[in-house]
Amino acid sequence: MVGSLKEFVTRAIKRNANIISTHCFLHRESLASKILPVALKPVLDKVVSMVNIIKSRPLKIRVFKNLCIFMETKYESLLLHTEVRWLSGGKVLRRFLELNDELMNFFQKENMDDFVEYLQNDIWCAKLAYLANSFDYLNCVDSSVQGRKENFLTMTNKLTAFRKKVIFWKNRVLEKKKVDIYPSLNDNTTDDIISAVTEHLTLLEEKIEFYFPSINVETYDWIHNPFAKVYTSNSKLSYQEEEELINLLSDRTLKMKFSEMVLEEFGSFCKKNTQLYP
Repeated sequence: MVGSLKEFVTRAIKRNANIISTHCFLHRESLASKILPVALKPVLDKVVSMVNIIKSRPLKIRVFKNLCIFMETKYESLLLHTEVRWLSGGKVLRRFLELNDELMNFFQKENMDDFVEYLQNDIWCAKLAYLANSFDYLNCVDSSVQGRKENFLTMTNKLTAFRKKVIFWKNRVLEKKKVDIYPSLNDNTTDDIISAVTEHLTLLEEKIEFYFPSINVETYDWIHNPFAKVYTSNSKLSYQEEEELINLLSDRTLKMKFSEMVLEEFGSFCKKNTQLYP
């Protein structure tokens, strides 16, 4: 679709050089979130291994389900992580964390001492808790930029806010040596945890910057609300376009329509129902 020689975007740009092309926000956000530091990636890999041990064998699935029923847990099964499903990582980690005691009991009965050792290790469990919380935040971003009413501008605003939050979290961890922004960690502030969290947030900040290079969305404020009371000419419009925008600003009929429609509907209405603002 975005081939540099003959695919859709290239052909479209030949027709209109002003077109802005952008890769799928969800895909890029997923790529940014996949990068984990050395201190945390083995934790995710080990969780996937433990889950696969159970989920790949029907007998073990039944045994684990019966154990969960006996221990009266909220859930009766684990979730399987798949690379192509972007929200699965966070959901797998969250479910795994909530079934930690049941998993320990299961692996003890199965004499899988190496897995039991990990589940009894406070540092390993703290890193798991951090990953679960971190992926929860990433899943919230994923979900928030989906939907019929989302567009390039609203998604960019949300990604910009998330990037600023990542910087804020990193600075708080570095300056105050606290991880209270991650509820599941229970304020575990050992040097290993602080180091792992800081390294991951630094990597996440870098990858978000790489996959979402800075875009000055202020130049598109006139699209967000062409009827704003204060309008500054910073939209890089041509002289003729500036005059058309002034005419639109003065059109009270369109102003009332703007208050009744979502942004995309208003743009379509202007194009279809009037020749004044091409």
